[in-house]
Amino acid sequence: MDISLGKNSTLFMHGRDVTLAIGSTLETKTDVFFTTKGTEPQAEVGKFFQGPGEYEVQGVMVDGVATGPGLTSYHAIYDGVSLAAVTLHKSEDLTDEMLEHLQPANLLVLWLEEGSAQDVAQLMARFDAHQLIPAQIPGDIDTLEKELQLKVETVPKLKLAAKNYLDGTRLLTTLQS
Repeated sequence: MDISLGKNSTLFMHGRDVTLAIGSTLETKTDVFFTTKGTEPQAEVGKFFQGPGEYEVQGVMVDGVATGPGLTSYHAIYDGVSLAAVTLHKSEDLTDEMLEHLQPANLLVLWLEEGSAQDVAQLMARFDAHQLIPAQIPGDIDTLEKELQLKVETVPKLKLAAKNYLDGTRLLTTLQS
């Protein structure tokens, strides 16, 4: 599976059979779109989902959970990789019940509207995720790098496989959109 970020920090997961997008808006054609803010896609999409619930799309299991007024976060298992796509107003909004729906996750993709690098680090600590992709966060990546004590790697797209997470190493990755 390949992961990339599109316009407006929309996450794209490109697998063998289908391309899924998760984000607040969609401006590029895709097979499946899961909105985090309840907005209609602005591009052609095969299937469109919004809000909490359990979904299965071409063998990809997705669990949507409300994480704030008008916000939905998703847990997906795609090509053997588990991913938490988390959208929050503030880090304190994440409850234990929400966290339970979003675990386990090899990869944490985060959209945080308010807060600091310390808030992002605290969220990362609550997840079992080995890799963090800050799709949209307050503050700058250099401060986050220092707070997490991880070296940031910036790539145009990320190739993922379940075997990438066997050694337990934690990673901070930014994707060029």
